[in-house]
Amino acid sequence: MAHVTQAGPSDHPRAAALEAASKTLFELFSSDPSAQGLALAEGPLPDRDGYARAMRSAYAEEGMGGLRRAKRRRLLQIAARDV
Repeated sequence: MAHVTQAGPSDHPRAAALEAASKTLFELFSSDPSAQGLALAEGPLPDRDGYARAMRSAYAEEGMGGLRRAKRRRLLQIAARDV
């Protein structure tokens, strides 16, 4: 019986581009499922209000650490489309 493997997030073209462009952003991509989801998402990026809501929500839920993580994830989201 043939073994079938399913492509994972690291097989996506954006992942390869991130790995080539930034070691630290690729490390975040590889270790954070939320970051992976944002980096691989299709459709338009959030507008200014959308980003502000996301940052307020992260801070309300997890304090400054959560805000830092949210900002890093959104940086990754933008970089994944730019590389």
